[in-house]
Amino acid sequence: MVSFKFPIDDSAEGLVTQIRDAVPSPDGKRIAFTALNRLYVMDLPNGSPKRLTKNDFTEAMPTWSPDGKEIAFTTWSRTGDGHIYKVNASGSGNAVRLTQESGIYSDPAWSYSSNRIVFTKGTTQTYKDAIGPRASNAQEDLAWIPSSGGKLTLIDKSKGRNTPHFTKINDR
Repeated sequence: MVSFKFPIDDSAEGLVTQIRDAVPSPDGKRIAFTALNRLYVMDLPNGSPKRLTKNDFTEAMPTWSPDGKEIAFTTWSRTGDGHIYKVNASGSGNAVRLTQESGIYSDPAWSYSSNRIVFTKGTTQTYKDAIGPRASNAQEDLAWIPSSGGKLTLIDKSKGRNTPHFTKINDR
């Protein structure tokens, strides 16, 4: 017989005890994060979390625009479609899809000049094929898009490189 020695609460609300992908705003006054696969922002140090979207798919890996007004993030749906979106960091307005082709997008990073977002991308099939020790091979491309959205520009094959980022020296 299976016997649990702790109560199970069936209330409509629950306490989230784990957040993912937490990233502070450029001014350090807020934090964006994912909880239960949804995107939130919160004032630091003791604010209340505020959901930024009304989407019904996974939202992850937020990155702040350099001015702290927008947040870009990756998505994943049950149908296997993934994209990069952006949303106003205040929560006003709707999220805007930036990418035109679906895939597995990871590690978006906003340039300091605010004009582009760099990321790694793989196809849905490559991701499904990369389970286990080959999981790092799921991200095939290193690419960027304009921060306003549009056509993907391939930089290079990722060749195992990950976590793209920008530095304040604007020469690469």
